[in-house]
Amino acid sequence: MDCLRSLIVDDDRLSRDLVEVLIEKFCPELSVIAKCDSIQQAKVELEYNKIDLLFLDVEMSNQTGFDLLKYFPERNFQVIFITAYDEYAFRAFKVNAIDYLLKPLSKDKFIASVQKAVDIRGHNIKDSMENPNLELENNFNALDAFLLSGHRGAVKLKYENICYLEASNNYSIIYMKDGSEFVASKTLKDFESLLNHEFLRVHKSYLVNKQCIVSYHRSNGIQIQLDIGAFVPVSRRKQGFFLNQYMSH
Repeated sequence: MDCLRSLIVDDDRLSRDLVEVLIEKFCPELSVIAKCDSIQQAKVELEYNKIDLLFLDVEMSNQTGFDLLKYFPERNFQVIFITAYDEYAFRAFKVNAIDYLLKPLSKDKFIASVQKAVDIRGHNIKDSMENPNLELENNFNALDAFLLSGHRGAVKLKYENICYLEASNNYSIIYMKDGSEFVASKTLKDFESLLNHEFLRVHKSYLVNKQCIVSYHRSNGIQIQLDIGAFVPVSRRKQGFFLNQYMSH
């Protein structure tokens, strides 16, 4: 397999140089095409060069790394965020970043992230993308809850406290009744087979707890209103199923 062509984007010169040194010393699968200190400069590089892997900072002058990604809604490159701020992790995975590394940068974690990108590129492990913050445990021991574990420890989520789940590629975003949110590296299909009959698959992208449904509205189809204030669409082919379940509830 050819080397992955990488682009380093960070407004801090020392950070850019460190990433380049790590690549040169420990990542022979990568080649550095360019280093950029601004969003606009990076945009030009991405438009005119073939880039496979983007190392991206979050806060840069008056813009963020997310602003750069908005220029490429259908991108053909992978993204690894490298930042000093941990509060953007959830947002990073909503834009399908394959990893989120915190400064000061760990050599081992950096190498592992690069290997993940290499594996994904080579299609060797189709489902290898893992959330560094929260990962669904494969062993479901409890009948009413499951564990999400991550670098800050583990959290037990009870089914009854889940309001709804939203699909995000190979991940699921879990919205709790108390307003908290979690990301798990499992699909909605995985959760659909796990959760009990109180959860309805009303859309290819949504799985809803019946206990959280307040009402539904007909406007360009059916919209479900949930008790946390969210609205979830019901797909056309699921409308009959939903209405039958709702009326019998």
